Amino acid sequence: MDRVHARVGRESLRRRRFYPPQPAPVFFRLEEVLRYDSPIQAVFRQTTEAVELDGGKLPADATILVLLGSANRDERKFPDPDRFDVERNPPDHVGFGYGIHYCLGAPLARLEGRMALEALLFACPPFTRVREHLPRIATYLVRGPQTLPLRFAIPHPTPMCET
Repeated sequence: MDRVHARVGRESLRRRRFYPPQPAPVFFRLEEVLRYDSPIQAVFRQTTEAVELDGGKLPADATILVLLGSANRDERKFPDPDRFDVERNPPDHVGFGYGIHYCLGAPLARLEGRMALEALLFACPPFTRVREHLPRIATYLVRGPQTLPLRFAIPHPTPMCET
């Protein structure tokens, strides 16, 4: 994930110099972040009946651990899945779950994420990360940095980007 944050920071500097704001690419970047390093990595599910899945048999009432992070790195679904690609638009990732278990808050989370990325990339002054290594949340079900300290290039941030 550190590579993701470094890449987004470099994009901030490059984009600000050469390109006007472009909402669609920000959306692609957000979707790729959700695919590449989903905040929710795994969920528990209970089978309601015996099922066969990819040649394996699961009995009724079995508790299973569904690895969403692994599904988002499936090479059958995503070319070169272990590479973070800001130009990729992965429409079928399962960062928000799937089917009846799809996250009801996904549209709001996408909107908040897009607004935050657009503010950082286009409304804020150029920035760099304060630390090279970011401490991670210490659990195997949820992923992400504990904090993301940034240093802005000018001493007085714009009103949208107060530190």
